[in-house]
Amino acid sequence: MVLGFKTGPKNFAEGQQAITKHGAKMCEIWFNVTEQKPYNEIFTWLQDRDVRIGLHHWGLVEGRYKTNLMTADEAIRTETIRQIKQTIDIAADIQAVYVNIHPGAQAIERLNFEANTQGPENKASTSAELAETLLLEGARELQFYAKEKSILLTIETLPGKENTEYMAGRSRIYDPGNASLPMMEKLTVQGNFIANDLTHTTGQISKETDNTQEIWKRLFSFTQKIAPATRLIHINTVEPPYNGTDSHGGITDNDFTTERFPSKEQLQQILSLFSHRDDVYIVPEPRENTQDNFLALKVLASEDNPE
Repeated sequence: MVLGFKTGPKNFAEGQQAITKHGAKMCEIWFNVTEQKPYNEIFTWLQDRDVRIGLHHWGLVEGRYKTNLMTADEAIRTETIRQIKQTIDIAADIQAVYVNIHPGAQAIERLNFEANTQGPENKASTSAELAETLLLEGARELQFYAKEKSILLTIETLPGKENTEYMAGRSRIYDPGNASLPMMEKLTVQGNFIANDLTHTTGQISKETDNTQEIWKRLFSFTQKIAPATRLIHINTVEPPYNGTDSHGGITDNDFTTERFPSKEQLQQILSLFSHRDDVYIVPEPRENTQDNFLALKVLASEDNPE
């Protein structure tokens, strides 16, 4: 396993300390391809210290819509593919190791980065059958493009439902028809690589049940099944309610003083599936305390693999 942390322009000062104080040698960057200027200094600083970089692609279509590989709206889908290819080009230029992308949803969604808000747009949704076909087609095209550029492309599991205000509460939610777990499995069959965001995957399962024993059984089974195609794990926790949404909880001992899922022991079981692999990146995505969560990940990994 390659252990890292998540950073971006807003919290890069703390990310720098994870490297200079705690020896981190890999980081994933929240990367908005439509606003590249803030990242130039970050890239240079990391390259000067031989830190491996992964880019988590974000972008906006027409300045307001989420990128989306699953929509039948040709303009949005075409621009999404263009932006992801542009991100892959940038990754190749800076010698990054991977680009991580979101697959999309049946609905078209608006997104405001500054206000941290999102929601369904009043436009026609794409049928599940067509959305799956478009996702598989786009993923094949992008996989070929990334391979030609020597970049690992990972496609991330998404939650079952979304919050209208990112990180600001989970009572105002909606279901955009995000890529389902069966769709993600079909991506692996055609040779795509997966980023298993544990609490996003949990969100898919908790659309159907809020019983944590059943959620755990299905989460571990899915993680085992797609492990051969998994190249990235986002290791987070989710707080109640288990209603399909994610809360991006941390993995520190302090986090586990309140009810969280998965538990510390369950996270260690998941890490045990990847402990002897050097082709899988493990990255926490906490709402805050980047350094503390990176240190907690190091402890979790060492307790799982004491040798």
